[in-house]
Amino acid sequence: MKSRRIPLIILLLFCGLFAGSLFGDLAGRFMSEGFLKKIFFETVAIGIKEPLNLDLSFFSIIFGGVLKINFFSLLGLLIASIFAYRIKK
Repeated sequence: MKSRRIPLIILLLFCGLFAGSLFGDLAGRFMSEGFLKKIFFETVAIGIKEPLNLDLSFFSIIFGGVLKINFFSLLGLLIASIFAYRIKK
């Protein structure tokens, strides 16, 4: 029974990251330039920024991906983690 909850918990954490990131991007557009905007809305990109292309004559595959994290995406992840902990019980 508990193994059926794992995909739900992963989906919930992903939604928390997405919602926090979306809120941070939207709120950052309406805030004036300054110190608080730099702290709360500065994103850190982690990953492969330029795609890595492996091209064989009969097969081609492209690797890549970037995870962009800001304060509000971490806050969304924290809130989603609290909900996931309550679901886990």
